[in-house]
Amino acid sequence: MLLLVQKAGWGEVTAEEIQNLLADVTKQLLQHVQVEHDVKINIEPGKDDYPEVRYRNVSSDPYLVLLSARNRNWSQYSYQFAHELCHILSNYERLRLPQNKWFHECLCELASIFVLRRMAVTWQASPPYWNWASYSAALASYAADILAQPATTLPSGQSFQDWLGLNEPRLRADPYQRTLNRLVAVRLLPSFEQTPGIWRTIPFLPNSTANLQLYLEEWASACPESDRIYVQEVKNALFDLGAI
Repeated sequence: MLLLVQKAGWGEVTAEEIQNLLADVTKQLLQHVQVEHDVKINIEPGKDDYPEVRYRNVSSDPYLVLLSARNRNWSQYSYQFAHELCHILSNYERLRLPQNKWFHECLCELASIFVLRRMAVTWQASPPYWNWASYSAALASYAADILAQPATTLPSGQSFQDWLGLNEPRLRADPYQRTLNRLVAVRLLPSFEQTPGIWRTIPFLPNSTANLQLYLEEWASACPESDRIYVQEVKNALFDLGAI
């Protein structure tokens, strides 16, 4: 996977620093996901306040990721790029049906938190630059602040399965409800941290209008048989099914 960072427009930071930072973000996910190694991603400063990955005109074109992070805010760069990279790894361009885009957004939010927490550990001993090791605490704090937000906590007395039953129709109607996406991501985080092999299944997400229960079954069926157990772990977490 080749990352190409635009030279200018990032503020008081060099493109080389951003390149090395985002290469480390990429490593955190790629070690768990099987993808083509010749994928090219152009990374440019976006003009809006939110990051995005654009749709390509043809599949041979490089991906284009726009980030709103600037200067030396390494946590924000990492958070934003991990989200967009997860879209790329999920083959987002084939996932055009809107009903389950909310679930893709949840997984991409999960990728951001997962990567931040992994980097907070790995940077203590192996940061992109030796003098960035102390920044591992800032990465950990950025992730901890996300996890501490009230929106990541279920309403008192409500199970996650009940919450999901109430909110799935809302999410299917509008996939970009960030607080709801984040609550689902936080729910799944322990499973992905304990079993990072689950990331192997991301490229097999189905393009489907099915409700979540059936969607997960379609996802498992699309995976290699040896990886279907990973989707079962996701299902266990979302529907309180307990261990396999």
